[in-house]
Amino acid sequence: MSTTFQAPSSETKVAVAERVRGLRRTRDDADREILFQATVWADMHPPEDGSINYADPTLAPGERISRPDVGYDAGAGLAAALGIRSESGEDLIEEALEVRHRLPRVWARALAGEIEAWRARRIAQQTLHYPDDVVTEIDKKVADLAHRVGVITLDRLIDAAMM
Repeated sequence: MSTTFQAPSSETKVAVAERVRGLRRTRDDADREILFQATVWADMHPPEDGSINYADPTLAPGERISRPDVGYDAGAGLAAALGIRSESGEDLIEEALEVRHRLPRVWARALAGEIEAWRARRIAQQTLHYPDDVVTEIDKKVADLAHRVGVITLDRLIDAAMM
């Protein structure tokens, strides 16, 4: 698809700003849909002989991380569909499952369009290796702030939840 990037001479600043806002909404909607579809893709790739196990074996049984395992080839297949590196596909799946399974309040806000997908993924990146009880506390505390929370605030919330 070829697009010509020329603004008509009669274009106003307001019209350009509105078009840019619309494009941003379209991109945010697409990113949110990709995040959701990553979980659908993961569900379609259950573990068989080999799997990616997202549970940390160093944690005690009561501290397990409850994200489902997926087939070893899930990340590569999704990455191919998106035109990204296999590792990036694996990361996307892991982060999407983290949000859906362990950050349900953040997940609900992301699906409702109240939080950008990149913010939900950033929160997931910070919580990936913490036990369920800690992540449950973080989800409670961060859900209302998720649309604006930064890494430093998130680190503080994690530290407080670990206490």
